[in-house]
Amino acid sequence: YRHNHARVHCCVDSTKRSSGPNSDQCSASDRPISYSVASMVIGMSLLITIAVLVSFFSGQRMFLFPPLVVIAYEMFIHGEACPWGRQPLKLAPTCLLTSTLGVLAIEILGPGFFSTVLSMAVGIFVLKLIRLHLPPALAVGLIPQILEEPSWIYAACVFGGCSLLTVVYLVFKEASSSH
Repeated sequence: YRHNHARVHCCVDSTKRSSGPNSDQCSASDRPISYSVASMVIGMSLLITIAVLVSFFSGQRMFLFPPLVVIAYEMFIHGEACPWGRQPLKLAPTCLLTSTLGVLAIEILGPGFFSTVLSMAVGIFVLKLIRLHLPPALAVGLIPQILEEPSWIYAACVFGGCSLLTVVYLVFKEASSSH
């Protein structure tokens, strides 16, 4: 997908342009923080704060699973240019499926090469079936490989974290578009 940098940066003075290959962009000193960047910082901070609190008080540290931050960054910074930013309601179910299938692969085959291949294959199938370009969901399905004791709680945590991200993203998307 193509990055839409025009939404992220805006020039105060449109006559001040950089020269060179990126002459259509503002120079670094002319880039104030726009609503979308401010929304990204606030949204990411809110998401991480809530996820950390849920993790701390529930004892489920995987509520803030590593790909969640990458998924959130892409949604907040690239918005409509990001495939899952255009279809945020597909995020939680897709990641729930890949995480569940990752745990199931280990339940059936144990950790290792074959369960990794199975997890990747069914993860790719899920992405094709759902018609969502979400490569981090493949990583979500592989995380059970490195957990000491993979369980179904991991899939529930993934669903919870992705659902939280979807809510925060939709709220901040609405708030930034109303400015």
